[in-house]
Amino acid sequence: MTKFKSVIAVAMLFVLVGSPLGYAGDDETPFSSMLPESMGDVIEDTEAVLERMDGAVYIEAETEGLQPGHAYTVWAIVYNNPADCIGRCSMDDDLFHASTSVMWSGVGFIADDDGEAEFEAILVEGEAAGEILLGSGMTDAANAEVQLVVRGHGPASTDPLVRADQLSLFMGGCDLNDCIDEQMVSLGGPVILDEDSARFMDRDPENFGALIPKSRMRVEREDDRIEVNGKTRQLTPGYAYTIWAIVYNDPFACNGPCDGDDSGVYGRSVFWSGIGFIANNKGRASFETELIEGYLPGEVRTGSGLTDASMAEVHFVIRCHGPAATDDPELLEAQLTTFDGGCDLFGCVNVQSVMLCRLGGMGM
Repeated sequence: MTKFKSVIAVAMLFVLVGSPLGYAGDDETPFSSMLPESMGDVIEDTEAVLERMDGAVYIEAETEGLQPGHAYTVWAIVYNNPADCIGRCSMDDDLFHASTSVMWSGVGFIADDDGEAEFEAILVEGEAAGEILLGSGMTDAANAEVQLVVRGHGPASTDPLVRADQLSLFMGGCDLNDCIDEQMVSLGGPVILDEDSARFMDRDPENFGALIPKSRMRVEREDDRIEVNGKTRQLTPGYAYTIWAIVYNDPFACNGPCDGDDSGVYGRSVFWSGIGFIANNKGRASFETELIEGYLPGEVRTGSGLTDASMAEVHFVIRCHGPAATDDPELLEAQLTTFDGGCDLFGCVNVQSVMLCRLGGMGM
């Protein structure tokens, strides 16, 4: 088969896969199924670890759920410049960027009697192990994101020449057996944190950016919601405050870390978190709430609220509404639930903020 036909074949197979998933916690990432009946399902008790070295990327992996006695190759999709990707680097959108390469990882194996395998791969800048289907191989080991695809070539042949092809070529043995991409794993890219905590930051112009001592905001993802709890201090005793959520439902749409420059990105929303409080006589407060997909507790400044609890990045801003109008229930309610409540009387100012669930790096 010509190289051109191989490129067409890899494109047809890889385009079936959706965007890669990120996993939080540590550098061990499980494989996901590419089989039609279980596409995207995480394969339990599997893992891959990426380590960057000077001019190379080292990967160690173990997987299972393979066909015993079948031959497999492992192919690397290398996104040498992740900035070229449209959001998350994915086969759907980013396979044919000039900086992307598809290459044999140097790994071929025969699954054992339990359908399991362990392997190691080293991708070296400028030194491809063998067949390259697209691009120029590994060119930027320090920054590249890598997706591994485990490709099945059918039962390992008893013919040494055929078996050698099955263990090293994209179409090796495919004229005799059906070849299919069975598993994949994404490494080296941003990961989505399942839980996070951080201290509040002072927004007063004289101390802007200073962290508030003994403050904390903690978030944890659940199926359709993000649970929130926190505490802070250095507030004005007896003043009314609201907390506003700035949610980036697709943080990969931001131009780098999500911030004020990304106010127009798709999926961004600003809305009342459901938290309103009066600072106690020491200028302190504790609070908790839940951000729930499809539910908005009150005022929405922009967007549609939380729509993807599985990956959203969340920022919170504490807004001061002046002295709590304890003698005017209607005004007090406005001070504790609306963006402009009491602002015409006392003026309003955003006093503290915190950024949570920011994308983290893997394998660095």
